[in-house]
Amino acid sequence: MSKQCPNCQSLMREEATFCPACGTKTTPQKPAETLPDVKPSGKKKVLLITGIACAFVVFAAAAFLYFFNNKAGKPAPAETPGTAVHNGELSRPALVELATPSPSPVSLDTESIIESIRTRYYAAQDEMHTYKIETNASLKKYFCPAGTLARVDTPNAGGGGDSYYYDNGSLYFVFSYYGTTEHRFYFDNGRLVRWIYSPAPAEEVYESAEAHPDFTYWESQLLTQSATHNADVRYRVRPSAEDAAGQIGAYAEFENAKNAADAKPGYKVYDMYGTLIYEP
Repeated sequence: MSKQCPNCQSLMREEATFCPACGTKTTPQKPAETLPDVKPSGKKKVLLITGIACAFVVFAAAAFLYFFNNKAGKPAPAETPGTAVHNGELSRPALVELATPSPSPVSLDTESIIESIRTRYYAAQDEMHTYKIETNASLKKYFCPAGTLARVDTPNAGGGGDSYYYDNGSLYFVFSYYGTTEHRFYFDNGRLVRWIYSPAPAEEVYESAEAHPDFTYWESQLLTQSATHNADVRYRVRPSAEDAAGQIGAYAEFENAKNAADAKPGYKVYDMYGTLIYEP
């Protein structure tokens, strides 16, 4: 390697003391010092190795967990809302309140029909105090002021009862209860359009035989039963208007009621409101 003379700028060897051109004395440069190779002590070496090993373990564990949770092709677990596993078997989901289903094929405007039925029902409840009540065996019949059948109450074997509601002789609603279980049946022009079943605490709504296999059964049974309620029994034969227990017959034809009263001394013919019609 070479260097320049500080006086004449001539090139000279690195180790030269005098410039060969002008004779100027120069100071030879010392070789660049290098840092000594310092090796860690034994204690520091152990700590360094330990730290590297820990970092490797943490990295390996993270890589394993990532691989395990993200396996290629691993299917997502099938879950059913509301189900629970007991002893290895799926339990039945808890009952939830059902939303009102779409209108049934019976009517494309079921909701307006249901609203009309509710309106008639509440109107009848408000006027119930003006109705004439007739009790015959296990039946209690309510007649509106116009003389048409408005409601029939019957007990049932389950300890509850059934109430049939009529509008101008046409069945439009039946309420049935058995303890905490209730049924609500909505009729339109002689056809069941909605059945609400309420076992506590859930409520189930059906509007067709496809929705529940008993839908058609209930429609037939309730319509058949209601036909017996609508029998035109305008004339009742009894000792007095108040003596329902002493009644010996109820007739649609006046002549038949008159003949029964003639055959039974002390008996008379009354209409459904208790008005005396005939006395032998």
